[in-house]
Amino acid sequence: MAAIFLAAAIALHDKIGWRLVYRATASVVAVAVLVQAGSRIPLLLALTLGGLSMLRPRLLMRVAVPLPVAVLSLWAIFPHMQNAVVRPALEVASAVLPQFRDRADGGDSTLNGRSIIWDNAWTYWNESHLDVIHKLFGFGSAGQRTSGASATYSDLFSGGYSEPLAASVHNTGLQQLFDGGLLGFLSLLGLCVYALMGWRRDFATHLDARIGTTALLGAIASGASEVMIAPGYGHVPFIVALWLMLFGRVEPTLPPDGTASKVSADRKRGAEQMSLILRGNKNWTAH
Repeated sequence: MAAIFLAAAIALHDKIGWRLVYRATASVVAVAVLVQAGSRIPLLLALTLGGLSMLRPRLLMRVAVPLPVAVLSLWAIFPHMQNAVVRPALEVASAVLPQFRDRADGGDSTLNGRSIIWDNAWTYWNESHLDVIHKLFGFGSAGQRTSGASATYSDLFSGGYSEPLAASVHNTGLQQLFDGGLLGFLSLLGLCVYALMGWRRDFATHLDARIGTTALLGAIASGASEVMIAPGYGHVPFIVALWLMLFGRVEPTLPPDGTASKVSADRKRGAEQMSLILRGNKNWTAH
C-alpha cells in the first residue's frame, strides 16, 4: 500500500504549497515504511514509476501494458536475467541506497532467496503430478500451503516464522497460479492489461488518468517480489487495485435521444471536478 501511495504521490506533482508539503511528508513516511519492512524492490519500482510519470510520461505509456506481463511472470523469466540484469542492477542500487550494499557485496542475486522459492514452487507445480482440475482452478486461498508447495521452501523461513509452511511464494503471479490456477492467473493478468489500456487512453490529457495509471502500476509492480494483488492472499491491496481498474474503464453512456454533446460536456465537467478532488482543492461543487 505504501508503494501505491508513493508512486501516485510523485505523479501528482504540483506547485509549492501546503498540499505539496503534505504529500512530500507522507511520501517520506511511505519510504520509511518500505525500508523498515525490507521491501526494497517495491520501493525502487515505486520511485521509478513516479519519476517516469513526471519526467518521461511517454515512456511510461509504452511500458504500462507490458509491465504486468513481466511482473506477474517474473518467477519464470528471472533465471534467464539473473546474471545479466540483476547483478549489475544491485551494484548500481548499492551505490545509491546503502540498504542494497550487503546484497551486492555478498553477490546475492537471488533477491534474498526469492529465486529459490520460485524455482522450488514451480518445480513442484510441474513435477508433483497435480490433477488437471487443480491446475486449472487452483487450491483456493493460501494455495501454496494446501497444495504442499510451501514444504519445498519452508526451511528458508524456519528461523523467523512461527508457521514456515504459511509463507507465500513472494510473487503475485505465482501465488495466483496456486490460488486460482491457470484460469485465475490469466484472468488477473488480463484484467490488469485491460484496465491499463483504459487508463492509457487519456494519459496525456487528464491528470487523474496519469495518477490512476501510476498508482495501478505501483500496485502491480509491488507484486514482483511480494504478494500484493492476488485476491486469495492480499485482500485489501486487491480491492484498491480493483477500484483503480474499474475507474479506468468508465465509459459515458449516450442517452436515447443521442445528445452526445451534452454527454461530452458532462464528462468534461466530471473530469474537472475529479481532478480538483484529487488535488485536494476545496473549490469543487456537486452537480
